[in-house]
Amino acid sequence: MTRTPTVTVASTTYATLGAPFEAVVSCSGTVFVSVNDDGTPGSKTGVQVFTPAGGGLQPTCVNELPSDGLAVGQASGASYLRMLMFTIDRATGKAPRYVG
Repeated sequence: MTRTPTVTVASTTYATLGAPFEAVVSCSGTVFVSVNDDGTPGSKTGVQVFTPAGGGLQPTCVNELPSDGLAVGQASGASYLRMLMFTIDRATGKAPRYVG
């Protein structure tokens, strides 16, 4: 007889200061969310940081990136958030803008 494992899942939604694109979680439980300025008041482009607090997450800060693109030929906005192994760094890139 094969036993089927039981999985219990709970989800929570947290507001971000911009349109969220991608999130990564550190081993300490800190969550890094790439956000893009969506034109609403207070909206930012960069990486918003959420730290564990009271059984949930607390927004801590936004590490802003230029919203007009990091280099010629790149789209505006933060995307492709990655944790770098064996370091305390995080990286974010920008998707190239199609021109043609």
